[in-house]
Amino acid sequence: MIVNFDVATDPNIDHVLTQIRVSQAQSQLPADVINYGLTVKKSTTAPLMLIALYSPKGSYDGTFLANYGYINLFDPLTRVPGIGNVQIFGAGQYAMRLWVKPDQLAKLGITVPDIITAVQKQNTVNPAGQVGGEPIPSGQKFTYTVRAQGRLQTPEEFGEIVVRANADGSFVRVKDIARIDLGAQTYNLRGRLNGQPSAILAVYQLPGTNAVKAAQGVRKLMAEAKQRFPADMDFVVSLDQTLSVTEGLNDIVKTLFEALVLVVIVVFVFCKAGAPRSFHCARCRCRCSARL
Repeated sequence: MIVNFDVATDPNIDHVLTQIRVSQAQSQLPADVINYGLTVKKSTTAPLMLIALYSPKGSYDGTFLANYGYINLFDPLTRVPGIGNVQIFGAGQYAMRLWVKPDQLAKLGITVPDIITAVQKQNTVNPAGQVGGEPIPSGQKFTYTVRAQGRLQTPEEFGEIVVRANADGSFVRVKDIARIDLGAQTYNLRGRLNGQPSAILAVYQLPGTNAVKAAQGVRKLMAEAKQRFPADMDFVVSLDQTLSVTEGLNDIVKTLFEALVLVVIVVFVFCKAGAPRSFHCARCRCRCSARL
């Protein structure tokens, strides 16, 4: 949701007022929305810059490029002075996708909420603890830290999630009723640069800041980040709203320099042509000067 304010208002006060209204409306929102979280950011509506990540030789697809932007460039760009928000358009973040088989679900009497519940319960970070920790009996010399497995990472691990345990001791696992693969979070939007897959980073300006300095900071950050890019990966600034301003300033400086040179030439020529000539005065016998 986008809330627009008048240009003459204070952006900080507008942000506080919006946050208050969001807090008032949270009680009416669904529980899933509240669990996902609400974020209020102040930024301009139109992007200040568009940066395209691409692979010149086609070694990486749009999913990899978009995730590289999320992991390595999103946070640094938001910390640039004058930048209020950053959005990444492309294949989206990596996601473990479960393509369920409707015929298998109907045969086994399993619903999609059952699968969601099983994934949420078994894909967790469980606390471990210690073996031989205090209080201990006398003679115990060592304390061992127990490390438990964290969240699932591969499609094979997700396929072993137990959806239902039958009375005969058999199990229905996710791999029996779904196809699991590592894909993109969404396929509704794809980024392209000259026909090649790319990830588009939209950088939005923070209201009340200097757009030219913010754009310079973004370019400097991207130049430094390029040194850490993997092989066959590059970026290009496809849109920069400050180019018209910088080009106008360059024309103004050029015009001022040309005008200054012309003024110096004109003053020099006229002063040379109308230089004063000196003569001796007969009465006072002094050296005087006058323009003829």
